[in-house]
Amino acid sequence: MVVHSNDGCDTLPVENVRFDYQLPDPAVAAGALYMNGVTYFTNTASQTSRVNLTLRWSFNGGRCSVYEWCYLFYQYSESNVE
Repeated sequence: MVVHSNDGCDTLPVENVRFDYQLPDPAVAAGALYMNGVTYFTNTASQTSRVNLTLRWSFNGGRCSVYEWCYLFYQYSESNVE
């Protein structure tokens, strides 16, 4: 799912929600938070299970066209904990 907010994630209008089947994570495995001017986003880098957690954050409202303001952390695990 993808949602667009016009107010820095203060609201996430349901009419701005759409499904994007190209995203590489299973359903209900992503989250977003806007706090103190920073947008945080988490999801899994897997199409089949909740593994390989990523955490990204942005200081410019989630607009990642300026890459020095976007960050990515990636967790790798040898085992698949379900």
